[in-house]
Amino acid sequence: MSTGKEWFFLPDRWLALDEADRKTYGEFKPLTSTYSAGVVVEGDRNSYNLTELSKTVFIVPLGVAEFYFTCGDGTKAMAVYRENGTLLGWHNASGKKRVVPYIPENEWGVKFKTADLTRPERFKVKVFSGNSQTEQWIWIFPAHWSTYPQAALRASLLFGLKNEVNRAEESNIFYSAKRIREYLAGLRADVVNASLPSLQYGVNSLSIFGPSPDSLIQDTLSTLVEQYLENQEGVILRILGLLTSEAVSEAIGLLTTLYDAYRWATEFPAILGTSVSEVYKVVLLNHLGESDRTFRQIDLLLRKAKEFVAETIRCLEANDAQGCNEALRKLKTLVVGNNPTSNTLNDHQIDYGNFGIEDLDPGLPDYPLAILIAEEMVATQNWRDKGHPVYVGDELLSILPYDKVTCTNAALDIFESLFREIAEFAGILVNLCLLEPL
Repeated sequence: MSTGKEWFFLPDRWLALDEADRKTYGEFKPLTSTYSAGVVVEGDRNSYNLTELSKTVFIVPLGVAEFYFTCGDGTKAMAVYRENGTLLGWHNASGKKRVVPYIPENEWGVKFKTADLTRPERFKVKVFSGNSQTEQWIWIFPAHWSTYPQAALRASLLFGLKNEVNRAEESNIFYSAKRIREYLAGLRADVVNASLPSLQYGVNSLSIFGPSPDSLIQDTLSTLVEQYLENQEGVILRILGLLTSEAVSEAIGLLTTLYDAYRWATEFPAILGTSVSEVYKVVLLNHLGESDRTFRQIDLLLRKAKEFVAETIRCLEANDAQGCNEALRKLKTLVVGNNPTSNTLNDHQIDYGNFGIEDLDPGLPDYPLAILIAEEMVATQNWRDKGHPVYVGDELLSILPYDKVTCTNAALDIFESLFREIAEFAGILVNLCLLEPL
């Protein structure tokens, strides 16, 4: 048109589909009002006129006065709830497929005024079909978060750990390494010790993707983490001064499995152990709990990570985009370093002093949590092959019932199962620190 105005037409009726001229004829009516912006659930698109960070995380751009929650499948009904549980509204079934934005106003769905979005908010959306229902969380961020889209996406997922960071130390997962270290250090020979500590923290507290995992996020996480671990193999080889090492390949392969986003999106397994009393096992387990430098350093980094996660959540709830971004920047440095894709060894070094973390070996370079996890797993593989040096010494060897390799493996059967659980939780942090918006 000469005015340059944009029109949306609704295909109201199909008049002919099989004319001799092979043309299709229909009746189209211009829409009197235009769908402005919204989230589309179970539709051909995820959103319209919103900044889309994933299928379930969005930023409302400047100038958008209101937006809608629209069910793209018109055969289903949808209810939308505020974060406090208040029902925002229903989008009733109409029997028709809704192709946003080409729908009449009475099909737009549940309206929300942008002025009422005073901070990032998580909405619960329930979709009903017959006797079944599905639900998911939808995050909506105010416009000023557009400067920090990466922070918005990562923070929306870390928010799932809110209850965890507020737990007491005795049940807080960020203190899992500390509790395991204390357990191992406290073991005594020829005493019926308590069962190994369970690391079952509950599906609800660690299923941070919510009731309906976002497949796009999971796919992105899996790809990024796999690439990171492939690169890390070469970094670990150089740290250890090795040309090739089967132990490194085995450890990285295992970490790839433990860091699998699909697995921890829905569950976090428990370790339920048996009592340990044999002296030859206790010797090494005591050492690992008390004196293993890498394990002790991992413990300190995990506890500091808790502080950064808590700060991220606090800033998210306070609508402080810049503060949230800064907390996440520190968390990323602590977990994967500032240059996780680099092949240069020096690029992976960090400074524990910058975070107020005690450096247990100032003579060695400082590395982020992910590399320390990999180092410990490589060491475990090497100990299994060669035996742990703690078993060296005539006096000790004279009372051991087996050779040092056999003794080492018996003790590591206990330690390794516990450490894998710590590695798996660290994998959650690695995943989120590598996550990028779509």
